[in-house]
Amino acid sequence: MLRVSKNYKATLHIDSEPVKFLIRKLTVEQYTEFAQEFQRLGKMNVGENLDARPRAGEDGLTAEEIQGKRYHELSVEARAALDKAERDEAARGNTFAVDSITSYVVAEPGQIFDEDEERELTSGEDMVRHYGARPDVLRDLVGEIFLQNRLSEEDKKKLRLLRASMRSSPAPRASGNAPDATAPSAEPSNSVASAAVTDSPEPNPSGATD
Repeated sequence: MLRVSKNYKATLHIDSEPVKFLIRKLTVEQYTEFAQEFQRLGKMNVGENLDARPRAGEDGLTAEEIQGKRYHELSVEARAALDKAERDEAARGNTFAVDSITSYVVAEPGQIFDEDEERELTSGEDMVRHYGARPDVLRDLVGEIFLQNRLSEEDKKKLRLLRASMRSSPAPRASGNAPDATAPSAEPSNSVASAAVTDSPEPNPSGATD
């Protein structure tokens, strides 16, 4: 018998500790609206209109270096407009993340305890309030909303195996004896979500409850 629920069960790692979450199963309307904004923000680059093609004498520069050079070549007014667009886009992304986590994410009981308030943190509001300055946590939670509603059960199994494999792999080290201070996170982040994104998402999310 196929058993269904209003929520999907998911486990994410925060500071190397596994945390169990319940991710709300979205309606068709909720998923369509969420996926469109999720994809739009994932693809958005407000500086993409800055030409990254090398000109004479720029062959040794990277695309980012060339775009930085183009930025400084802009007029004061043009730079101000571009900076404002970036701030507006960041604000829109933050609002989307906060609203999505607040509406669609709950931590299961017994997962996170606030020693200062002497209580468990469970609601989406708790997650936003406690981890609001942690873009890695907010990003992973928003990505999980998309993945749990989008992926089939078989794909979710593959994702769990991929995450387990990445966590068990030793962190890369820099040359010499010192560990690399910028070792990548053990959790797949935007790359996992973007791999599941299509340009025109189906309006009906797939997937089954764990």
